[in-house]
Amino acid sequence: MRVWNPDANERDHAVLEWGWTRPKLRADLRFHFHQDRDQPIYVIEDRVNRRCLQVGLPEYRFLRRLDGRKTASKLVGEAAIYGENARDEDKTASLLRWALDQQLLVSDEGLQADRRREQLESCQRLTKKKGLMKLFFPK
Repeated sequence: MRVWNPDANERDHAVLEWGWTRPKLRADLRFHFHQDRDQPIYVIEDRVNRRCLQVGLPEYRFLRRLDGRKTASKLVGEAAIYGENARDEDKTASLLRWALDQQLLVSDEGLQADRRREQLESCQRLTKKKGLMKLFFPK
């Protein structure tokens, strides 16, 4: 089981400006609450990649807010307003990098691939229809 560590060396995502991104958590992830030595933790079950990850309560609360509608900066500000553990930008960026490395976020490429697959399927259905039309209505 992998545990989020804000000080760990992760891949370099320096080109990403996290403050302006609108990260979205994958919908297929499952979260399970556990108590470990009187510390609340959440286990993230990633069935697609067949693994479990572990995060603390503040990280869980932040990750669950990643709905793709609000920027990361806005989410950090809301957490401070609601009196939750204030996250600084470095910790937030580190958590987002970790989530990206662990493939917990929906990527734009994934959405684009889904749109391309849907377009291909609709083209294939149209081609089948045209083939049947030629069969039943020859010129």
